[in-house]
Amino acid sequence: MKKIHKRGVNQGEVSNPQTQIYIHAATRETEQEAGLIVVPNYFIGIYTTLSKNRNVIHIVAVSADIQSGCFRTKRDEEIGEVKPYTLEDLRLLERDGKLRTGHYNIRVVEDFIRQRERKELVLVEKAIIQIR
Repeated sequence: MKKIHKRGVNQGEVSNPQTQIYIHAATRETEQEAGLIVVPNYFIGIYTTLSKNRNVIHIVAVSADIQSGCFRTKRDEEIGEVKPYTLEDLRLLERDGKLRTGHYNIRVVEDFIRQRERKELVLVEKAIIQIR
């Protein structure tokens, strides 16, 4: 079975119990990994990358509104600093080989910007129903 990481985000009450399970999983994962309580908004995409051990990881990317919490991350030898980055910052870090998952991070941000500009953002609940 492949490991699935869900990152961040919904809007209002969800009517379908199965959909609510998926949204809860995404919000729980965000709280556990980043210390933030979020409300998922839009589905961005599903991305595949490799872990440092070369295991396949599927990442479900969503946008979210932060409700509360204090941003934190699990510290390990690979994490030197946590701070906001611009898209250009990410591109430079990837070019210099300093981002393990840089191509994935850049693609998620670019996909979100493109979908927002084209007014093609899909609510998380609707995306879950379509995917199932």
